[in-house]
Amino acid sequence: MWTQSDPSASGISTGLEFCRSELKLQRELRWRLLLWLESPVLLLLGIFLFALITLTEGVLPKGLPFLGMLFVWVISVGIFKCKEQRADRRELDELDRIERQLD
Repeated sequence: MWTQSDPSASGISTGLEFCRSELKLQRELRWRLLLWLESPVLLLLGIFLFALITLTEGVLPKGLPFLGMLFVWVISVGIFKCKEQRADRRELDELDRIERQLD
C-alpha cells in the first residue's frame, strides 16, 4: 500500500540530503588538494633544510629568514584549512538542525 506523505517534505529532505552529500564531497576534495599540494612542498623543504644543515657550513644563519617565512606560511595555511573545516562543520550541523525540525 502507498502511504500518504507531504510532497513538499520529500522535496526538502531530498534537497537537504543533496546539500549534505555536496558538503562532504567538498570537504574530501579540500583534504585531497591539501595533501597533493602541500606534501611535495614539505618534502622538498625538508630536503632543503637537511642539505642546508649537513652539506654546507655557515649557510644556516643566512637561510634563517627564509625558513622563518616558510614556517609562518605553513602555519597560516594550516589555520586557514582549519577555519574551512569548521565552516563546513557548521553548515552540516545547520542541515541536521533543519532536518530535525522537519521530523
